[in-house]
Order: sequence, then C-alpha cells, then structure tokens
Amino acid sequence: MADRSKPGKIHLRIVEVMKRFPGGISGGQIRQELEKQGLDPGEQTHLDRRKRDLKKWFVINKNVANIVVNGQNRKVALYEYAGIRRNVVDEGQISLKERAEVIHGAHGRCQMCGKSVVHHGITLVVDHKKPRDWGGTNDRDNLWAICEDCNAGRKAYFSSLHVEVELMKRVTAHKSVHVRIGELLKAVGLAREHPHNSF
Repeated sequence: MADRSKPGKIHLRIVEVMKRFPGGISGGQIRQELEKQGLDPGEQTHLDRRKRDLKKWFVINKNVANIVVNGQNRKVALYEYAGIRRNVVDEGQISLKERAEVIHGAHGRCQMCGKSVVHHGITLVVDHKKPRDWGGTNDRDNLWAICEDCNAGRKAYFSSLHVEVELMKRVTAHKSVHVRIGELLKAVGLAREHPHNSF
C-alpha cells in the first residue's frame, strides 16, 4: 500500500535539527535552531503542529527532563529522533474542532491524573487512549485530554514494555478487559493454570 502522505520540507528540517541533539532537544530549542537557519515567520506559526506530525513518519521519543532556569528547577519535554517508521501512521489528522471539543470536555483537568490547568499550571494535550500503533483510531471515544507529564509517562511506559506491535493489536482488539489481560499474560508467559476447587 502506498504511503498516504510524505513529510514536508519543514518536517525534514525539524528532523535534521533533532539529529544534531541525540540526547534530546526541547521545543523551544528546535524553534531557536530553525530561526538561526532563517525559518520563515509564517512557518513558525504552525511549528508545534508540524512537530506533532513527525510521529507519522518517524519514531520520536519524548522524555521529561529537569533543568535549571534562572536558579529554579523546571520540567521540560525533550524530543529525541529515533529513526524512520516502517509503517506510516496516517489515518488523517484530528481536526482542530475535535481537538477543541476534547479539551473543552475535560473542563480544565487532566483526565488521567486529575491535575488542573488553573491550580497546577498544566498544559492539556489530546491523546489516544489506545495508541494508534496498536490499532487505536481517531474516533472520539478513543481520545482524551491529559497533561503533558501523563502523556510522556504513558509513552515511556508503553515503549518500556518491548512488546510486538502486532501482538498488542491482537490483544487490544478484544472488547473484554479480562480477556485482554489474560491474552497479554499468556503472551508474555506469566499466565498459569489454576486448579479448580472441587466441592
């Protein structure tokens, strides 16, 4: 099947910047590096969206790091280029309208940890409950608004599992959570037969 889309020039420029920082680079640093290269002001407006688009064609790891800014500790998301995707993940973008509706439906709170925009200063992002790599869709019931920390934590956790994508597609396709847990335990060799009690 032919790829439905290809990265544009700005996407490739962002990737080239990331490659020069193998330990990870923040969104602000990416912008600064591109500005040094003469990034057009019109392209700067959509830079965050184009950075998000990268995961369709490339494996981009996102880690949270603590850095000191003006004598104070700050958590910063660092983006790390990890290679080209074998399968292009592109089922169409979530529309701006739908993103706004998902964020609005969260009422200013992370739908995972419960922290609020007002009291904790978090930023909400629209995330897939079931990752697209595992067969998740852009359907509304698979979208939720979570804070950047929870989003980064989920990605780090999923990548730490070291399970095959095809296995996770099969396991998460079951409607019953009990079946999903059982199938996953069997797949990783942790399931055991329990003797039935006889009366």
